[in-house]
Parts: sequence; structure tokens; C-alpha cells
Amino acid sequence: MMNKKITKIIEDSWSSQTSRWSDTWNENDPSWGQCDVTALLVQDYLGGIILCQEVRGIGFSAFHYWNEVNGKTIDIAAGQIPPLCKFQNFSVSRKREDLLKMKSMNKRYSLLKTRVDSKIAIELISKPFSKQKKQKPRSSLNLNLYPSKGTLRFKILNYMMKSGPVHDEKIAIKLKIDPPSARRSRHELCMGGWIEKRGVTSTLSGRAALTWTLTNDGKNAWESKEDIKSTDAIHFN
Repeated sequence: MMNKKITKIIEDSWSSQTSRWSDTWNENDPSWGQCDVTALLVQDYLGGIILCQEVRGIGFSAFHYWNEVNGKTIDIAAGQIPPLCKFQNFSVSRKREDLLKMKSMNKRYSLLKTRVDSKIAIELISKPFSKQKKQKPRSSLNLNLYPSKGTLRFKILNYMMKSGPVHDEKIAIKLKIDPPSARRSRHELCMGGWIEKRGVTSTLSGRAALTWTLTNDGKNAWESKEDIKSTDAIHFN
């Protein structure tokens, strides 16, 4: 499910500039017109699919967008639907590529993403070290699970060994993979103890972004067990 703090950051980043109905947007109804760009942003973080369905009511007719991740519904902008409105027909999935072809939506999405990414980065680096939760030592067993050759995890680790600290956007560009896939694979490597946060930098598009680098354990394991990567490893995709 969506982290409550991230949800709050997204909601605080909404404005008339990110709403498709900017002329009628106001601070008392912040989710108004935000569902499409919010669904795109949630997919960036969690993957899954974007669903769309027509909603009708007295004096109102529009398409509402939300997310489905691992069979669970995530609808941060549900508050935009007026009372007594009803969903019509069936929901359909929408490809982000098709949505982002619409210039207005692409512009609003880029603005929302820039705001949210910047606030998340500031939140992470401004938290006093004394108040940060101590991370439990990662099990060395995770480092014995080597990504299979040809998988995104394998390619990302190989690239990071050569390039040093990188952010998600650079990984996606250099390896020619879509950003959501790059983020998911990087997250799995982080959870497995291979990589960790290094700092904050600016991307080519001007957004603030976290950089990632190999952990000492990850680097040592990757360098010292070349033979295991292709033979004795327990592989995961």
C-alpha cells in the first residue's frame, strides 16, 4: 500500500497547475482534477496498472483514474468525485505511454512529479540522524542470491560497479529501460543488501533525486565471487 507520508506529500503538491480543471480548482477541494496525473505518479513508485472509468452525476461527467497494485486498489484522488455520482460501464486499463502523449497531461504530470520528488528528497536528507531508525543488519543470505545474467538486476549491478553512484533516471537512460522497471529492480537490490542511498543530486530534467551506490558487502561479494555469478549462485529474476 501507499506510504501515508508519501500520500500526504502528493496531496500537498496538488494545485491548480496540476489539475485538469484548473479554472474551477480551489484549496478546499485539492483532489479536483488530479486523478490522472496522480495515477501516473503512483505507478512510478509502486508499478501496477492504471484503471479508468467514466463517472456521471447531475451536471458532471468525466473519466476517473486510479491504480491497482497486486490486486489492491489505490485511489488517492477519489475525493474529486462529487456526491451521488455513479460509475458507468466497466473500468479499462490505460497505458501510461498513451496518457503521456497528451501534452497537457504530460506537463501537469511532470510538474507534480518534480514537486513530489523534491519534497521526498528533502524529507530524507533533513531528518536528524539521531531520530532515524537503526536498520537491522542485513542477512548475508541475501547476498548469496545473485541476479541471473540478462535480468535487469544483473545489468544494474554491473552498470553501478563501473559508473559509481547513480540515480534512477540515469539508470533508465543508460540501460534503455522504462523508469518504473528501473525503480522496481533498484528497490529489490536495495532490499537485498546490494545497494544503499548515497546522497541527492539533480537529474538531467532538473529534478532532485536520490543517488544509489553498492554497499561494501555488495561490492565485495560482486568483486570476489565472479565465478559464483555464472555457476553456483541461487538465481532470482
